[in-house]
Amino acid sequence: MFSSFWLIDAIDRIESPRLPELRNAEGDELLLCEVSFRLGPGTTADEIGRCLQARPEFRPTSATSWSWVGLRERGGAAPDDDSADETLMFETLREDGMLQLGDLLLEEETLVLCVNSQQRCDRGCALLTQILGPRIGLPLVRTEAVEEMLKSSEAAMPNPDEIPEHERRAVVHQHLERHYRETLDRPVAMLDGQTPRQAVEDESGRAKVVDWLKLIENRTAKSDGPMADYDFGWLWAELGVADLRC
Repeated sequence: MFSSFWLIDAIDRIESPRLPELRNAEGDELLLCEVSFRLGPGTTADEIGRCLQARPEFRPTSATSWSWVGLRERGGAAPDDDSADETLMFETLREDGMLQLGDLLLEEETLVLCVNSQQRCDRGCALLTQILGPRIGLPLVRTEAVEEMLKSSEAAMPNPDEIPEHERRAVVHQHLERHYRETLDRPVAMLDGQTPRQAVEDESGRAKVVDWLKLIENRTAKSDGPMADYDFGWLWAELGVADLRC
């Protein structure tokens, strides 16, 4: 959910030598949190999946992963006038317009929640404990402040200024293509829970697919950096609606 690659890239764009105040869409101070829950004795992955599928807060992204979503509501303390210009907000919106609060991944005998603030961590732990009860154990929380993440990445990542622009663009475009190729076979709320491949099978579904494609295409075009010129033509063609692109 919360990629350090995108965070570092966004921070690199800031001309101020001082790191701004970093907050998510709800106004929480950014803190990278990873919460691990061991599955209880006898608990299966199918059982976890059934419990999560029954809740609207969790949207499946694969057989063993889910997005934790919520309405896009801004909260938290508003920055004062002196600090407003030094605050950088981060949010992740899904194709259906819902705010992505975190990611869930089932790894062997462990359920892992990843979020970007202490407040979301607390809410997510409470929610999963309520839903899954004895099927999971106590949460094991690992946190990393943004400053710590940036320091640890400096040695591992090359200076972006040293990476040719065409290589940076290629990396971003490959990521987008991989993401949307996977999305072709995943349920999309904007398509009434159908996958894009399923939705194009009838006229009503094709119209919704066209609206969905226009939404993600326009949103990407308005972004900064190498994402802005990504060509979604292959996706229109893959779904057989290229003639409806305008």
